[in-house]
Amino acid sequence: MIDPELEAVLEFMPVIDLDDPVEARREFEKLIVAMRTPMPEEELLDIEDRMIPGWEGDPDVSVRVYRPKAMVAAETGTTVPGILQIHGGGFIVGSVEAEHAGAVLTAANLGAVLVSVEYRLAPEDPYPAGLHDCYAALSFLHAEAGALGVDPGRIALT
Repeated sequence: MIDPELEAVLEFMPVIDLDDPVEARREFEKLIVAMRTPMPEEELLDIEDRMIPGWEGDPDVSVRVYRPKAMVAAETGTTVPGILQIHGGGFIVGSVEAEHAGAVLTAANLGAVLVSVEYRLAPEDPYPAGLHDCYAALSFLHAEAGALGVDPGRIALT
C-alpha cells in the first residue's frame, strides 16, 4: 500500500527496468544529471576525482575525495574522521555522481574527509568485482589517512 500523500509523486518517477541492467543504468544516470544543481556546501570542500590501485591486481578504481577546505592537517597535525561511501544499487546501478549531493552534505556538515567509490558494476563486471573495488577504496583510505588528514582510528563505512 502506498501512502496517499506520496502517490501523486509516483507518476513523475521513472520506471527502471532491470531486465536490461545496462539500459537501466543509462536511464538512471540521465535522471541524476537532470536533477543535479550546484550546492553552496561545495564551496567548503576540495573535491577531487582520483584513480587508486585496484585490489590484488584488479584494474584501478575511481574514487571521489571530499576534503574540508578549512582542514590544514599537514600544517597543524589535526585529523578528522574518514568516511568511505559505497553507493547503493545492488552492484548493478548507481554511481558516485548519484551520491554526490549526499556526499557533499555529509563531508561539509561533519567536517570529515569522505571517499566515494565508483565500483565496477554487473553484468559487465560480475560479483565480486565491485566488492573488490570497495575493499581497495577502504584500503586506500586507511593507507593514505595521514596524507588525507584522516584519523585512522576514526574511519567509518556508509
